Amino acid sequence: MKRRLTWAILIVTVMTLLILGIPLAIVVHRYYEKAATVDLQRRAAEAVIEVPTPLDGSAADELAEATQDAAFSVYDAQGALVAGSGPVRADAAVRAALAGVPTFDHSTEVLVYATPLTDPQSEAVTAVVRVAEPDAAVDGRIRRAWLVMFGVGLVALAIAWAVALAQARRLARPIQDLAASAERLGAGGVVLAHQRSGVVELDLLGHALATSSVRLAELLARERAFSADVSHQLRTPLTGLRLRLEADASNDPANADALADVARLEATVDHLLALSRGRPRLGTEVSLSDVVEDSARRWRPRFADAGREIDLVVDRSVEPVVASLTALEQIVDVLLDNALEHGAGRVSIASRAIAGGSAIDVGDGGRGVPIEEATAIFARHHGSGHGIGLALARSLAEAEGGKLVLASNAPPRFSLVFASAVTRTAAIPSLTSDPILDPASDQSSDPARPGAEPR
Repeated sequence: MKRRLTWAILIVTVMTLLILGIPLAIVVHRYYEKAATVDLQRRAAEAVIEVPTPLDGSAADELAEATQDAAFSVYDAQGALVAGSGPVRADAAVRAALAGVPTFDHSTEVLVYATPLTDPQSEAVTAVVRVAEPDAAVDGRIRRAWLVMFGVGLVALAIAWAVALAQARRLARPIQDLAASAERLGAGGVVLAHQRSGVVELDLLGHALATSSVRLAELLARERAFSADVSHQLRTPLTGLRLRLEADASNDPANADALADVARLEATVDHLLALSRGRPRLGTEVSLSDVVEDSARRWRPRFADAGREIDLVVDRSVEPVVASLTALEQIVDVLLDNALEHGAGRVSIASRAIAGGSAIDVGDGGRGVPIEEATAIFARHHGSGHGIGLALARSLAEAEGGKLVLASNAPPRFSLVFASAVTRTAAIPSLTSDPILDPASDQSSDPARPGAEPR
């Protein structure tokens, strides 16, 4: 920004100098030409006084002393050079002056002024005084004036450069402070009170940023306190339930499954609490095939109660991903719960390998999602109910380095995609247009596909 602001001020200064300097240079040129003309008239008037009338041969010696100026010459009434260094025969200016008219001539590289001398009694032209000055002399004065103007312009440009640097630093410093404050705010820190810079707009922005930082800090503190309180309140009854189930485990074998559900619920609470506090994830290698198998086993009874079935397709060639097992189970649980609540017909869950990674697909035979809502369904509070499930699932997926997308809107099919370790740093391609997610080209549900195990 400092460089741009400095260049902007310099460009404006240069344009101003050009707009003012070019007309001024033209005026200076005309001024010196006019001054040269006036000077010739003055010199001619002074010379006329020194020329004796009537002009005769006896005055030649006197004229030789009176014509020390090399640009001065005298012609007789016939146009012959009597004294001076002018042309031997009368030129255009002298001929016009012999007719009684003082004349300027600038048809050559010499500025010439000729004035007639008349007899006081007869008023006849008896001689002509010619004064000349080369253009080089006039041009020299003009060039010196232009050099002075150019020097003044350079001084003005240097002053403008110094002012531009100072002004750029003055404006850039508060903007850099605001950028640092915004970065601190994005990292979860608190922005201190803005130091006034004297620029009203920047001061207003800094004050608003500091005020928003305080509000966000208070909001985050309340959210984290709420998460800690909820997790604490949930741990107490979960611990009591676990103790009772463990005490009755020897009497009722079904309690073993209940204990597993309690353990899973405790892990979910711990995972969500860590996620809300922004702690770094500590993932391990997880088999997507094991995740879909376990999820299908847990959800089959609920779908059976609703008169529906789950089709399971497992691809054992899928590479494991580095992620949290609890997070993956929660994501799949959200997708299966949505299929149970909003879908229809048979539900399919599959693990499969894709170009550059692996994926879990969950779909059903329902009417699907309108194409205009393909993005909105992942927003919180969308549609009926609480509208949190898909938004939470997408957040969990992104926290684990994956991506949750709607691969097909009718019939609905969601895909949880992970890049392989080799392509993890590369951007995941557009999933909605990738043929690997196109239902027409999906081979994962084909029992004849090598490595697929339908259940």
